[in-house]
Amino acid sequence: MENPYQYVRDLPLREVTEIQRTLMDAYLELSYTKLRSSIRVKELCAAAYVARSTFYVHYESLDELLEHVENNIIYRLLRLNDAVVYEERTLSAMAFYSETLAYINRHKRWFHSFLVKEPNFSFMQKWKDAIKLHLWERIRHKGLRSENEGLILEMVAAEAIAGYTYGLSHPYEINEEYIRRLLVYTLGMLE
Repeated sequence: MENPYQYVRDLPLREVTEIQRTLMDAYLELSYTKLRSSIRVKELCAAAYVARSTFYVHYESLDELLEHVENNIIYRLLRLNDAVVYEERTLSAMAFYSETLAYINRHKRWFHSFLVKEPNFSFMQKWKDAIKLHLWERIRHKGLRSENEGLILEMVAAEAIAGYTYGLSHPYEINEEYIRRLLVYTLGMLE
C-alpha cells in the first residue's frame, strides 16, 4: 500500500535562488508584522530591495510566493525528521522533537506568523500530513498496524503542532521536558 501522505514529498519545490530567498525572507518578515492579505508586491519589493520586475521574473503573484514559502518550510521539516522513520531506538530516545523545536526557535517569527498571529491552515495541513507521512512510514517499517491508524495519526500530528503553537504563544509557561514526554507517550500508541 502506498503512503497516503506521499503527496507532501512531491510538493512542487523549485531550487531557491538568492533573489527568491531574499523575497521569501522579506515576505516572512512582513507577514510577522502585517496581515498577509495586506502585503503588496510593491511593499515586498521595497523590503527585499529588489525591483518589481525582478519579483515577476520569479513569481506570478504573492499567492505563488506564499506557496513556495510553505513548501520550502515543509521540505526542511521533512528533511529534518526523515531519520524518525528508520530509527531503531525507542521513541523516547529520538531527537526529532528537539530538532524540530530548535528549527522553530531559529525561525520563531516565521512560525509565529503562520501558527499564532494569522493561522495559515494550508501550511498547517501540509505540516500535519508531513508528520503523518513519517509516522506512517515508521509503523510500516516496523511491521505494525493499528485499527484506528488514521485517527491516531491525525491526533498525534495535531497534538504536535498544537504543542509547538502553544509554545510560541506562551513561551514562559511551558516545560519542554514535559511536552517531550507527553509527545513520546502519544507516539507510543503507534507502537
